[in-house]
Amino acid sequence: MASFRKHSNGTWEYRIRYKDRISQGYREKSKRGFKTKKEATT
Repeated sequence: MASFRKHSNGTWEYRIRYKDRISQGYREKSKRGFKTKKEATT
């Protein structure tokens, strides 16, 4: 599942949560610094 967040400095961040098949736990990847929400979604 992906989520998007706007920070106080005006940049956007996305986070992706997924289940790791090896450890059977949940993992998360994120990246921030996008100027617009559209840039973060593509």
